[in-house]
Amino acid sequence: GVNSQSILFELKSTNFPDLFPIDIMHLLYKNIPNYMFKYWNGSFYSNNPSLNMNEYTVQKNTWVTIGKIMESNQKSMPICFGRLP
Repeated sequence: GVNSQSILFELKSTNFPDLFPIDIMHLLYKNIPNYMFKYWNGSFYSNNPSLNMNEYTVQKNTWVTIGKIMESNQKSMPICFGRLP
């Protein structure tokens, strides 16, 4: 069994947890992307809105740009990736 830290923690080139980015694909069925979207668009903390503005919050004008790009790519996007709401 596992009873101590991995030897990988001793490597100078290994920076945990930065080495393991967010894995949206495997978290889809746990509803995690919904929470991530709320966090990124500044609506995650409904009881304390001041916490919503941080370095990971995507500005409104950027969301508009993303929406326009997605709309312009709609005809060339395979249906297996989803559909417009």
